[in-house]
Amino acid sequence: MKKMMHYVCLVTLALGIQFANAQSTVKKSRASKWTSDEGFWVVETNVKTPKQSAVHFYTNESELMYTEAVQGTRLNTRKKKTLLRLKTALDQVVYVFEKEGKVQAGSPLLAIRQRH
Repeated sequence: MKKMMHYVCLVTLALGIQFANAQSTVKKSRASKWTSDEGFWVVETNVKTPKQSAVHFYTNESELMYTEAVQGTRLNTRKKKTLLRLKTALDQVVYVFEKEGKVQAGSPLLAIRQRH
């Protein structure tokens, strides 16, 4: 009988500690540094011409905001630096799109940042 009371007390104590810790933890965002809450981008390339790409910037509602052609540089989307540059360009496109309603074609947001 005493052993059973011991087990019940231990289980109750363990559950109480578990619930207390669960409530005190702060939820961290699992999103990475290069993802944006305001939209997304798509890089379109061709295997035969890897140094020519088109980057499309969309809102979260899948509305096309801006398209930019990048020539002379291969966009390696596996590199963190490239992903952060694409996020920066997306943030600029979103800012201009929300402010003016459209982004002027031909204003190079991404090509300036890429090494040639």
